[in-house]
Amino acid sequence: MANFKVISQQQSIELTADGRFIDVMEVTFEIPSGASGTVRIPLRDYHPEQVASIVDDQAAKMEAVEGLSTF
Repeated sequence: MANFKVISQQQSIELTADGRFIDVMEVTFEIPSGASGTVRIPLRDYHPEQVASIVDDQAAKMEAVEGLSTF
């Protein structure tokens, strides 16, 4: 489980691959290093448990990439 803090949320519209428009929530978060990321979540999936799962997954990936080194 990654550590993160949600820093903003904004509703928006996204064009799907099949040409439809759907309402989404853009959730911007910050990880302990100070890096930030944004995920777009369809409003149908926008509830605390689902948002936490999606943000946690992205935050964990960001932390892993920050730890990469070729030295």
